[in-house]
Amino acid sequence: MFVPGRGDGVVHEFDRELELTAVHEGFSRPVDVFEVAGDWWVLDAGAARLRSFDGAVVETPAPGLVATPVGGAGDRRLAVSHYDDDRVSLVDVDSGTVWTAESPAYPFGSVVV
Repeated sequence: MFVPGRGDGVVHEFDRELELTAVHEGFSRPVDVFEVAGDWWVLDAGAARLRSFDGAVVETPAPGLVATPVGGAGDRRLAVSHYDDDRVSLVDVDSGTVWTAESPAYPFGSVVV
């Protein structure tokens, strides 16, 4: 289990017995943690980027609030909602932003059909 500490810039990692196993630091306002093709990534509402626990960074057009994995198990793309910037993006963790579009005010989530 991962618990983003939005106010303190860290992500706490717990095992199945709810014992703390790791503290991942270096974020501004982490809001979500998700797995993309075997790698764990953090969405940071205070920085225009995604960052993996391994240290890889993917720049995004604006800070994100919600990300939804796209496609199947091997796909490395995410639909990202940029709440404060009225945009949504498709981001590939290998090559960066694929596209960005303006959206109605304050897109809170993303649904991929």
